[in-house]
Formats: sequence, C-alpha cells, structure tokens
Amino acid sequence: HDVLPMLLHNCRSPTVNVQKYSLMTLMNLVMHNTNKRRILDYKGVEVLVAMQGSDTRAVRELAASILESLADIRAVDELAAKKDSFGVQGMLRLCQGDDLQIRKLAIEALAEQLWLDPAKQEEVAKNQGIETFMSVASQWKDEDEKVLLPALWALRNVTHDHPANKDYVGDLKGIDVLLDVCQNHTHFSTGDVLESALSALVNVCVGHERNCRRILRRGLDVLIDIAEGVNLSLNAEEIEVESEIQDEELRTFEMEKVTERRKSAVLESQKTNRALATNLLQILGPHNWIRCGHCGSKEEGGSRCKQCGRAIEFQ
Repeated sequence: HDVLPMLLHNCRSPTVNVQKYSLMTLMNLVMHNTNKRRILDYKGVEVLVAMQGSDTRAVRELAASILESLADIRAVDELAAKKDSFGVQGMLRLCQGDDLQIRKLAIEALAEQLWLDPAKQEEVAKNQGIETFMSVASQWKDEDEKVLLPALWALRNVTHDHPANKDYVGDLKGIDVLLDVCQNHTHFSTGDVLESALSALVNVCVGHERNCRRILRRGLDVLIDIAEGVNLSLNAEEIEVESEIQDEELRTFEMEKVTERRKSAVLESQKTNRALATNLLQILGPHNWIRCGHCGSKEEGGSRCKQCGRAIEFQ
C-alpha cells in the first residue's frame, strides 16, 4: 500500500501531534530517493511549504528538514548522469571535490559498485581510489560523517577477498587509521561509524597475517575494550532525542516511549559492535605468536625458543 498520500493528507490535520508524527514518518521515508520523487509527484512540496506557516516550531522544523532532503534529488540526478559518462575515474574525481553532497553520493556510488561488481576492485585501486578513501578516513576529525561513513564502507568493499588491496591498505598505515577511528567513536551516538570501521578492519585482516600482526602490535587493547563493552555503558538520562520532538507538546509518556525506542536501537548497535570486535579478535588469534630471532620458529609464548633454546623476541 502507498502510505505517502495518507501521510501528506495527515500533515493538514488540525491536530499538532498528528502533523508531527506524519512528518517524522515522512522524514524516515525521504531517505530513499524513490520516495523523494514520489513525494514530489504527490505535490508534497506544496504541503510542506504550507506547513512553514504553523505556529508550532517542531512542525516547521520537520517540514523544513524534509524540504532540504528533497533538494538532494537534483544532486542525485547530476551524479547519475556523470557516473554513466565518467566511469570510475570521473567518480573518483567527484570524491575529491568541494561539494559535500556530491562527494557523499560519489563515494556511496563507488562503494555500491565495489560490492555489486568485485571486478571494480582493481580498477578503483589502479586509479588511486584506496588513497582517496584512506584520505577521508584519516581526516575523520574534520570530515563530515556523511562522507566518512561511505568511505569506510568503500574500504571494506575494496578489500573484500582481495589480497593485493589488503596489502596496500596495510602499507598505507590503514590499520592505524582504522584503529584510530574505532578508538574515537565508542560513544553511543557514533555507533554507526564504529560499526563501519570495525567492518573494514575485518575485511582488511581476514586471511592476511601481516595486517593481523599489525593490529596485535597496536590495537589489541582497543578491540578488547570494545568487545568487553568498556566505555559503552548507557544510562537512560544520556539518551539524546531528536530536537524536533523535544517540546512541551509531547506528553510525558509519549516522550518515554520515544526515548525507550531510541535506547533499544542504541543497545542493538552496541551489541553488533561488540560482536564485530569479538569476531576480529578471533581472526587475530592464530597470529598471536612470537618468532625466534635465531631459528625463525613461531612460539606461542615464553622468553626462550623451544626449538633452539635461545632468547626470542617479538617481531
């Protein structure tokens, strides 16, 4: 059933809460480009513009946010046209431009291509795509999350079952960069970034001894803390509810229900990230050895080699 006409009709309701909940639902649906075009077809812009005259701040802000999302359609259409004509090289050039929305869409498009067509992995690497994605990840402090997230997923996809690309990410100090992203995104509000970075690390390290050893040298404590839930505690009063529903017209029990749903989603995200970190630790397990500097034997521990009896050192 097509709910968009009903939701747009409800936006004209004289009841403020009906307006707000309808707009909240539209805000979720407008994330998909197909729905954006359908809202335009149903003359949704006229409805949303009319709501700018509402006496309720939350209604005005929600309607404005949806209108802003609808404006992305032009950028999407422009990108689709350029994708067909420019190919991988052109898309990578778009990734390095100044327009935030175009960069986001270009990196997302490349990440999707890499997943759907693994043959693109070599072409992307050949055209310095790995450096492009790594540049975004390494500048996570300054990058918009809208660009950082697809860049992390692109790194995940470009290294999936591709030994040469795993080598290259490791040589570019990608392990250090991804561990840095993980360590600085353990707050519950950035769980999606943590999940993306952990997923990239899994693909970069699975079946790759050298990258696993790099993590063992530099990031074991980080992964153990995430797997054990250190610094992931969550108190109900810490939950941040979207600003558009933080107003006096939302009754107490309604706010409690919204907060509880938000808390449930956060806890589920944390559960996923703990599982990813645990999985990564299991991947690292077989590579946690010490090599004897004299005979080359791999030892599981101790200070002396069981093969030659000499002192061993960690390599």
